[in-house]
Amino acid sequence: MRRPASLVPWVEDVELLEWLRDARTADEHRRRMALWLTHFGRWHAREIAEMVGVSVQAVWKWVGQYNR
Repeated sequence: MRRPASLVPWVEDVELLEWLRDARTADEHRRRMALWLTHFGRWHAREIAEMVGVSVQAVWKWVGQYNR
């Protein structure tokens, strides 16, 4: 199994939580929740995808975009 994804520490933990809470739409919240779970939960992309109802590829794409 692949190792869990990880985020580049662009912001402090509190700022990441505020960013999650500031989502304007359900889709935006879903993307941000996937990133938040990646950072704090250290779950695998497959598990996060199941939690937020998206594909594994979407989780990896969002993590890659965030890290860039």
